[in-house]
Amino acid sequence: MAARRRTFPLDVYSDVRRRSVVPLAHAVLVVLFVGFAFGAHAAETGTPKSVLILFSNGRPLPGVVAIDNTLRRVVQPLVGYPVEMFDEFLDVERFGNTMDPAKMAEFLNLKYRKLNIGVIVAAGPEALRFALAYGDSIVPDIPLVHVNVTREDLSAAEIPPDVIGWTVDLDPTATLDLAERLHPHATELVIVTGASGTDRALERRIRNAVAGLKNPPQVTFLAGLPTTEVLRRLRALTKNAIVYTPGYYVDGSGHVSTPRQAVEQMAAASGAPIYGPYDTFLGSGIVGGYMATFEAQSKQAGEAVAALLNGIAPAAITHGSMPNTFMVDWRQVQRWGIDESALPAEADIRFREPSVLARYRWQIIAIAAALVLQSLLIARLLIERRRRRVAEIESRQRYSEMAHMNRSVALGELSASIAHEINQPLGAILNNANAAELLLKASPPALDEVAEILGDIKRDDERAGEVVKRIRGLLRKSSFELKDVDLNETVDETLKFLVADASVKGFSVRTDLARGLAPVRADPIQIGQVILNLALNAMDAMVDAPVGGRTLVIRTARAETDCAELSVIDSGLGIPPETADRIFDAFYSTKQHGMGLGLSISRTIVEAHGGQIYAANSPRGGATFRFTLPFAGKSAT
Repeated sequence: MAARRRTFPLDVYSDVRRRSVVPLAHAVLVVLFVGFAFGAHAAETGTPKSVLILFSNGRPLPGVVAIDNTLRRVVQPLVGYPVEMFDEFLDVERFGNTMDPAKMAEFLNLKYRKLNIGVIVAAGPEALRFALAYGDSIVPDIPLVHVNVTREDLSAAEIPPDVIGWTVDLDPTATLDLAERLHPHATELVIVTGASGTDRALERRIRNAVAGLKNPPQVTFLAGLPTTEVLRRLRALTKNAIVYTPGYYVDGSGHVSTPRQAVEQMAAASGAPIYGPYDTFLGSGIVGGYMATFEAQSKQAGEAVAALLNGIAPAAITHGSMPNTFMVDWRQVQRWGIDESALPAEADIRFREPSVLARYRWQIIAIAAALVLQSLLIARLLIERRRRRVAEIESRQRYSEMAHMNRSVALGELSASIAHEINQPLGAILNNANAAELLLKASPPALDEVAEILGDIKRDDERAGEVVKRIRGLLRKSSFELKDVDLNETVDETLKFLVADASVKGFSVRTDLARGLAPVRADPIQIGQVILNLALNAMDAMVDAPVGGRTLVIRTARAETDCAELSVIDSGLGIPPETADRIFDAFYSTKQHGMGLGLSISRTIVEAHGGQIYAANSPRGGATFRFTLPFAGKSAT
């Protein structure tokens, strides 16, 4: 590797911004194919190759950790045998001035000469220079891959064919342009660098970039100062300033640190936003910069290492320059009040707090779905409720119509009795009118007797009017209306329709009404209809009974269930056992000309009032129909 003791030509990478690193993907496909064949061969020979990684810096640097971890993660899956990877740290920031590179190379040769090192990776410009100068002293004639090296770090001589890598762009110009774009009112640009040789090289690069800026703000360099002085100067800044720093390895007092540690201290103290060149600075307090990530660089290098281990020639591996990306810390964008629209459209925004929708996307979708489902269910229930109410109204209307028809039929059956009851007062009125006419023709007229007759006419007229009123009440179509009703009075009013008819047909009607019975909550017309239906059925059941044994009893009482109870008891033949379960069914009747609606409607009325209706044969013969109604003040259930 003596040929490597040459500098690198700038023209080799003069087209790095135009060359794509995509061709490496084709090499990776070859790696996957060749790797297994070569790996099988290596396993057979028992000499798997290893990798030696030379780092310019010490282990604590975040960039070093990122390169090391990524190389190990990328290389092994692409090689068909276990690959050992060894790390060596030149630690130039601490020992660069005192280290004898030849003795270091001799030490590494003694350490690794018995191992089958297949590739050397140089991570950083100092490691690359050391490997080019002393690589053959360590392990002769093996390929070299470099990572984290800039174009400026390459010298003027040709690159040996077995040295490959992808350069990174650390030119701060794009980052400074970004800072000016995001802070258009800034009047001062502050540059902070350290005191080591590496720090001075970075300072020279920054000065060249600043010199090329168009209309830059006032520029102040804080170069090689003690950390305490740097922090004091940064604290005095305002938002009208911009700070750019690559961090530093050594400050003006000789204190050694890592660039990230230095940046963390500066960001905590600075009164102005800070920008930097490395992605490992993101999260330390800087706003951002134009960067190529260490992970992306190491991934490219790792794929090249795997290709070399699998036997692909260095000349067949395409190399070029890593693309940079604008990267910003969203938290710092918010902290410094930066207009989000000013950010480059292609910027990689880190640490952005996800929106509530993004953070709880599936939970929100699940909740929204549940709400939609619940809303649909509620809407469905409301529709069903409305339909049920409409059906209930329609059913109640049909029920009222059926009840009205039943009342009309019942009154039709009592027409003879009603006619007789009306004819009595009408006949009395006629007789009294004839008598009054004769008394008025007498000489002298018997006016006192005429006055008495007129009083009788008035009373008979009122009797006839009451009969008509009761009939109209039963025939009137009325809505279901609950009120406090005296059940005994309802019985008396209903029996007025029956007395005359019962007398003509030879029925004896008796009542046994409980005294002091509390009122019930009911519709008086409909309860009267139930009593009338049950009484008429009882009278029909006693048609075949002997004339002297036709007795109808209507009884009221307070039931054991703390409700009012009304019983209709007849002395007929009783309920046939085969029909006992069907007598309340609609359209079932034992009468030759019956419609089978009376008992069915009676049950519907009683249950609508919250009561129950029963039928049973009496021990002494005949049948008993009874129903219950809740007292006023108790809810119907």
